Amino acid sequence: MKWDAVIVDLETNGLEPSTSVLQFAGIFIKDGKLQKVVNRYYFPKEELDPEAYLRHRLDEEKIALLRERQGAKYPKWFDEDEELLEELQKLFNSGGWFIGFNTEFDGGFLAQRGLTILRDRAIDVMALYTPVCGIPHYRYGLKFPKLSEAIYCIGFTPRGMHNAVVDAFETYKLFRFYPFHSHQLEHDGPFWDYFLGTEMWKEYPTEFFILKKQLRGEFEDLPPKVVLIEDATEEDKDIKEFNRRGFEVLSDLARVFLERPDVEGVNIDINDSDYPTLVVEFKGRLQLTVVYDEDEGYPSIRVFEVKIGDKTLFEGALDPFRLSENDFEVDVGDDIREVYDELIRFLKTLGG
Repeated sequence: MKWDAVIVDLETNGLEPSTSVLQFAGIFIKDGKLQKVVNRYYFPKEELDPEAYLRHRLDEEKIALLRERQGAKYPKWFDEDEELLEELQKLFNSGGWFIGFNTEFDGGFLAQRGLTILRDRAIDVMALYTPVCGIPHYRYGLKFPKLSEAIYCIGFTPRGMHNAVVDAFETYKLFRFYPFHSHQLEHDGPFWDYFLGTEMWKEYPTEFFILKKQLRGEFEDLPPKVVLIEDATEEDKDIKEFNRRGFEVLSDLARVFLERPDVEGVNIDINDSDYPTLVVEFKGRLQLTVVYDEDEGYPSIRVFEVKIGDKTLFEGALDPFRLSENDFEVDVGDDIREVYDELIRFLKTLGG
C-alpha cells in the first residue's frame, strides 16, 4: 500500500543519532485515516546509557521480555531491520509526509541509517504547537513545548510519556486537534490541501481512537473514533468531563491488558447516555467487560459481564444503585496495575 504519511516516535540509547534505536513506533496514514501501527523493540549495540534509561526504562531484560510477548520475528537491531527501513524510504520517495514531535531529533536517527527525508515534507508538531501553547522562553520569545506540555495545552492529561507507541498516539492526538486550536493555518500549501480535504479534520475529536493490540506489533483497520461537540448545557458538559476522565482511566487499563500475549484486542466505548466501557477480548473467546464509575469524585472500575462465547459466566449491575454483594468493584488508585491485578484475580475465581 502507498502511505500518505507516517507519524514516528523513537526511544533511543542517547541523544546522538549514532546511538541505538531501542523502540520504533510508526502510525501510517492513508486517505486521512489511521491504517496501520508498527511498534518494535530493539537491543542496543553499545552499553546502555544510564541517563537515557531513566527516561524510557528499557534495558536488555525488558526489551527481551517485550519482544517475547510480541513473538517478534523482526531483527534484533534497528539498523538491520531492512524491511521497515525500506518501507519508510518508499513512503518518503513517493512524497509521503514525515510527522513527529521534534522531527529534527527523530529524523536525525533515520538519516543516520541512510534514509532521505525531504525537509518540506516533514511536519514538526512541536513547532506547530509553539505559538498555540505560548509558553515564554526564559531568555527570548516562546519555548518549544514538551510533549506533555502540549497535551496539557489542549486540555488532556499526558499518559505514559517516553513509551514510543504511546507518544506517537499522543502526537497523533495533537495533530488531530491542531486546526481547532490554531488561528495560523496556511491553507494554500500542499500539506493543508491534502489534510484539510480528508475526513481527518471534518469533526472535532474528543474520544477518537480505539486501542487494539496497541503495545504489540502491527495491526490494520484502526479507524479514528470521533464525536461532534455541539452547544451543551452544564449537565452535558459534566457528562463530557466524566466521559473524558473515564476514557483516560480505561485507556491506561487497556494498555496494561494489551501486554498479555493472550489478549486479542480491546475496545473502549464512550456513550453520553451510559457509562464508559472497556471490553477485553482474550484468546479462547473469553470476553471481559468493565465500566468506569465515580462515587463523590472517587473513580472505580466495575465488572459488568464475563463471557466465553455465548455462555455468560458473570453478569453484574450497570446501575450503581442496584449493586448487590455479588458485584465486583475496584477503586482506582495511583497505580492502574493494582486494578488490573484485582480483575485478573476475579477472572480466576470464575475459571477464566
